[in-house]
Amino acid sequence: MGVLLLVVEVIFFGFATFFLLFIGISCLIAGLLMSFSIIPDTTLSALSSISIFSIIIAFGFWKPLKKLQKPDDNNEIEVGLVGHKFTLTSDVSPNKPIDYKYSGVNWIVKSLEEINAGHSVKVIKLEVGVLLVAKD
Repeated sequence: MGVLLLVVEVIFFGFATFFLLFIGISCLIAGLLMSFSIIPDTTLSALSSISIFSIIIAFGFWKPLKKLQKPDDNNEIEVGLVGHKFTLTSDVSPNKPIDYKYSGVNWIVKSLEEINAGHSVKVIKLEVGVLLVAKD
């Protein structure tokens, strides 16, 4: 019964609900304890132990499993030009953007700080026609 609940949880729900996972693990534990005669082989003791084990497992694993489900907020993927490095040919500052030609396209390069010509910079953000860079 415990293995069946675990299979249903994984195949049909993909760990979306932990309810069947907790009960399935509890069924396996209760079954093992009954087979070793640690708890009696009665329906009442089986249901009681499964309930108690489910509660204990739920409290023990709820936060770690919930953390696995939460998407990571800091998962910015370097797409296209983000992460591209190049050397500045002229000074750039927040008030003084410059033009940069890359791959046949003219880009406006902006920075949050003043960066002198000759420094290596890295694209940290990409907007329409605009590259935001920082010192590399």
